[in-house]
Amino acid sequence: MAILVIFLDAVATALLARSALFSARQKALRFIFVWIAPLIGAIIVMIAVRSAQAKSDRLDQLRILREIWRSATQDEQDPDGPARIGPKSPRFD
Repeated sequence: MAILVIFLDAVATALLARSALFSARQKALRFIFVWIAPLIGAIIVMIAVRSAQAKSDRLDQLRILREIWRSATQDEQDPDGPARIGPKSPRFD
């Protein structure tokens, strides 16, 4: 049982160390939590790291889809915006 607890703590520590989603202070507090409350702390930290990574991945996917949508809907002749339809208004010339 002790080997399993140490293994889970080590895995949680490695996941947290490799994560770029948390500040140094957040990581330090979570490292302490993992090793003070060995089994529960490791499980909670692993769940938190995984959910933060999943959320970050979803946001990256949304950004990519948004860029694809913008490039697909942008007028090819005028990269600054949609083409003007109809005669120009004399007030704005």
